[in-house]
Amino acid sequence: MTVDFDTLTPGQRIVDKPLVISAAVADAYRRAVEDGSSLDGALVPPTAVAALALAAVMDAVSLPAGAVHTAQELEFTAPVPPDASLQCTAEVAQNSVRGGARFLTLQFQVSNAEVVALTGRSSILIPMNGAEA
Repeated sequence: MTVDFDTLTPGQRIVDKPLVISAAVADAYRRAVEDGSSLDGALVPPTAVAALALAAVMDAVSLPAGAVHTAQELEFTAPVPPDASLQCTAEVAQNSVRGGARFLTLQFQVSNAEVVALTGRSSILIPMNGAEA
């Protein structure tokens, strides 16, 4: 999907997607990152929740070549059990052009029913070519 970055406005929702992280996916994530925590599958690793949320956000915007991820903020506020029905939402926080570059900030959250489990912000610098400036 190609995104026209000029049309993205602050407050615009770009992701509203259900997520389910199975126990098998959580275990595969633990093995992949060599997570030796003692949770024994009782909870999904918070970074696994963040990774899947960020994947959903990045899928929604399809960043062009040359884009640079300049900052990431994550706040984990509640545990997530395996197989929970989650909802991932994301919106544009900032979209501005200065000095031949676009500065895009996206904010997102993952909720488990009415409980917010994760909030985050990603800041991205997108160099612009002469046609966009």
